[in-house]
Amino acid sequence: MSSVVSSERVRQVVREQRLRPAQQAAFQRVRSRLRRGERVRVLAIGGSLLAGHGCIERGLSQDECAYPGRFSRWLASTASASSTNVTYINRGMGGLTTAGALPMLTLTLQYNDEDNDPDVLLVDFGTNDMYYAQGWVSLHDHKRDHVQPRQVGAATEGLVRYVLGALPRTAVLLVEATCSRNDSAKHTTSTEAKEAIASHYGVAFLAYSRALRRPCRFNDVEAWGGNVVHPARSAHMHISAMLQLWWGVHFNQTADAPPSGQGNRAGAAPRGEQQTRGGMTPLEPPLTDSALLSGFSVCTSPTCVYDPARAMRQRQPARLRSTVPVTASATLAAFPRVASGNWSLYEDRPGKPGWISTGPNGSTLEFDVSFSSSPRLAVVFDQSYEAYADARLSFEGVPGAYELRGVRPDSARVTQTAVVSMNVRQGVLQNFANGHGMAGFGIQPNARHTMRLTLLTAPSRQKFKLRYLACC
Repeated sequence: MSSVVSSERVRQVVREQRLRPAQQAAFQRVRSRLRRGERVRVLAIGGSLLAGHGCIERGLSQDECAYPGRFSRWLASTASASSTNVTYINRGMGGLTTAGALPMLTLTLQYNDEDNDPDVLLVDFGTNDMYYAQGWVSLHDHKRDHVQPRQVGAATEGLVRYVLGALPRTAVLLVEATCSRNDSAKHTTSTEAKEAIASHYGVAFLAYSRALRRPCRFNDVEAWGGNVVHPARSAHMHISAMLQLWWGVHFNQTADAPPSGQGNRAGAAPRGEQQTRGGMTPLEPPLTDSALLSGFSVCTSPTCVYDPARAMRQRQPARLRSTVPVTASATLAAFPRVASGNWSLYEDRPGKPGWISTGPNGSTLEFDVSFSSSPRLAVVFDQSYEAYADARLSFEGVPGAYELRGVRPDSARVTQTAVVSMNVRQGVLQNFANGHGMAGFGIQPNARHTMRLTLLTAPSRQKFKLRYLACC
């Protein structure tokens, strides 16, 4: 299957893992849905490696070339019924650490417009967690002599605790799909921090470096593709092969495992979890001390919200005017202002309202936004396969702009929502064509700004639809 991945090392990982019963059941549900030819939803969140930066293969989009896309296609191939529909969304974003993703995790975990949760969640912030400070602000923040394993562990624990509570039926795979540069100690401490959290909560964890036949380095052409941060297509193939091996070994192992709670094999429950008549007991006590863990929480009380569904319920005129006031409370602000051109609030599809512009080019919508001590911004918008334009996101008086791409990065002929979660405190702004770059504007803590969304049309591409915007 792979010339660099060791099947024995993967088997060893499975033997040592102790998945909590709820996670065992979640993986079994996915397997059963595949066998019955039912739909399986795969969601991938992480950094630029997971997003597929540097992965190039003719006929495939970046998302499809990336290892989560390859693994999703492999899952579809295992189905006993040809009608199986494995859908896959990649929400990887360059420069994002685990801590950077936490504030807007609620939005990031939503699977399009559906009420259904993802069946499989792949999480991989490995490279960024290894080399960047959690919640880093400038490029200087990650130029340190050693990684901070306590912060990596605390951020990972914050994510795991939220996911297990919010998505109790979702099978979770924590992945660290990176090699080390020249500092194996930095790699090891980051890996061990995540491994400890995964073991404590009974969640699957796979480290690419632990599954290889030999030590992995960035200059390893076969395992990584050369001395580059973003690996080549071959590495994504090997990482997917590791996941495939784990999947097969896990189900072979659990088929023969002792009852839950006996032994140390994959069928055993993690420390502290027991079945009760009411279901699962509360999560295990945190490994991280409360003071540190409190700094790595999910934003459940946004500092500003622009929700078209709420705006529609307030029965305001569908045609927006620049005179429509924003409410006094930034948290409850429901209406942006039209600064120029044309933007309207309506449902272009039943039950799916949004702020929509179809031109002219340069039509601009303004939002009063406010931020907390850790400034974050989440934008939800539609992506389609044709006719959709881009939009430029900027802040008044702040250099730089980030373009939201209205056309899908893959070949699927459907219209779906896209979520961009930004650590706007970062001072680094990238604008990759695929929309996965870092989106930092150097926004200061507790600041208030005017944010602008400007339509960028092109021939046959005139429409942009904003579905939701929130600050934290």
